[in-house]
Amino acid sequence: MSISTPRFRFPNAAFLSFSLLAASLATSIALPEIANAATARDRYVEVKAVNGTVTSGGRPVQVGDRLQIDGPGINTSDDSSAMLAIDDGIGTVEVTDNTKLQVQGLNVLSDGSKTTQLYLAQGQAKAKIRSFTNKNSSLTIGTPSGVAGVRGTEFGVVVLPNGEMRVATLSGTVEVVAQNKTEILEGGFSSIIFPGQAPTVARRTEENVELSLELLAGADAGRIRVMGMVNPVNFVFLNGQPIVLGQDGQLNTVVPIPDDRRLRLVVRNPWGKEQVYELKVPESLQLN
Repeated sequence: MSISTPRFRFPNAAFLSFSLLAASLATSIALPEIANAATARDRYVEVKAVNGTVTSGGRPVQVGDRLQIDGPGINTSDDSSAMLAIDDGIGTVEVTDNTKLQVQGLNVLSDGSKTTQLYLAQGQAKAKIRSFTNKNSSLTIGTPSGVAGVRGTEFGVVVLPNGEMRVATLSGTVEVVAQNKTEILEGGFSSIIFPGQAPTVARRTEENVELSLELLAGADAGRIRVMGMVNPVNFVFLNGQPIVLGQDGQLNTVVPIPDDRRLRLVVRNPWGKEQVYELKVPESLQLN
């Protein structure tokens, strides 16, 4: 096994910073009425940078394109990314590889405040957003498992193919909501939301992206079982495909042995720090 030096694909980890407006709390929050629809239509989320293969509705995305409310959103492929800018100048949102993100709402309230709602169906979003000057302004991000929101902070959000949501805060305070339960994450803490469950209790986020690994012969010829353990807030790609982990960070999956017998595992945390593990499957594990 050879282990590469940890890489920071996005050196300045971008993050989301916004105040929570979860639907489950809507009845308890009094907000100004939405201004006229024409004003809201003037708002936009613009593509500022594109790296690799990035599409929207099946067509290539270009710098300067603007994402529409409830439109097809943006999709990134392997080793691809895009930088998005919010029209009101509050900051940027960066989506990494294998990510699907949609704009769900861009409103202007009667008091001049603005609300922005994004939806992360899969992948990773990191944003850098300034603090809001109007208490009713907000930027929220929804996922299949819950909603996260903050004001004046930095953090990253990850959604796995099975809907699991991971949130890690660098600074400030983040609220994550699921199943009518709220968990407060101070800087340096994280939480995981499994589909249909409340957020896990906030725990300090360890920056390590280490992986303990074991290879076993699979039940069928030409397949191998990959077992290991990582920090639960991290997520793992095996030969480019995201792997579902157990609630304690267990990795246990059976995959075909590639023709070149090489496996490439990438461990990444929600802040964007990652480490790559490359190894060759021993011939001794080949079944007859």
